[in-house]
Amino acid sequence: MRAQRKRRKKARKSIAIISMLSLVLFISITALKKLVIDNFDHDKKSLSYANSIDDKKSDSYAESKLNITKDDLKKMVDENEGNEEAPPDEARDNNDKQRDTKVTANSAKRDYKSIFNGDVFVGDSISDGLAYYDLIDSSNVIAKLGFTLLKAENEVDKIALLKPKNIYILFGANDMDAKLSSEMFTQRYEKFIKNIKAKSPNSKIYIQSILPVSDKAVKSKPYLNSARINEFNNALKKMAKKEDINYVNIASVLKDANVDLHEGDGIHFKYQFYILWLNYLADNTK
Repeated sequence: MRAQRKRRKKARKSIAIISMLSLVLFISITALKKLVIDNFDHDKKSLSYANSIDDKKSDSYAESKLNITKDDLKKMVDENEGNEEAPPDEARDNNDKQRDTKVTANSAKRDYKSIFNGDVFVGDSISDGLAYYDLIDSSNVIAKLGFTLLKAENEVDKIALLKPKNIYILFGANDMDAKLSSEMFTQRYEKFIKNIKAKSPNSKIYIQSILPVSDKAVKSKPYLNSARINEFNNALKKMAKKEDINYVNIASVLKDANVDLHEGDGIHFKYQFYILWLNYLADNTK
């Protein structure tokens, strides 16, 4: 009997140890799984912005915006202000907010929310970066991933409701498919402009030049080559003159920069580009 009790006691002790080890193992596996998922989400957010020119990728970009607050973003921007970093090999790392400093003499950050108070920016994902980086109030940026002139027609009423003093429009990267001619492009642009004029007659309209892309981008999208972009920009100049609105060659800020301001995809831009862009607009349209 005594031997049996010892065996039972020993067995219960063994079961308790095994149960404890199983619990520890379960907790460790759960923690490891969460770590892997978190890292995956972090990588996905880092890649989503620069790679999200197509509408199919808009969900991942939305997740990245929901998972980071404006206060967090402002803090990261302030902490990185003045740090010079090498351009990334791949797409934008949204958490590190990679940038190049001392790009030009006109690269100092200003109070853009005050400078462009009452103005509206309209465009695709490039313009959307103004709100993403918290440089312009999101309520004053009407821009979306994969946005085109045709899609922007549905936003004219929203633009008019804001009663903007100035409207800065930037389209082209998503409009310029291989089949679209510069003539058809300006016809769509002209229709969009006429609709804005009709519903917001007191607003001053600025058409911004289509921005150049890198050689890497041209390899994957040959229709975005420099000759074709120049052709479309020349057509925009003529259209702006015809409609008696302003044409702004914002591509000039890239020529003045001493570093490549493109992201890894060759189409989107780093944070520092936005500073140069807004400074250029402030100096030439205000």
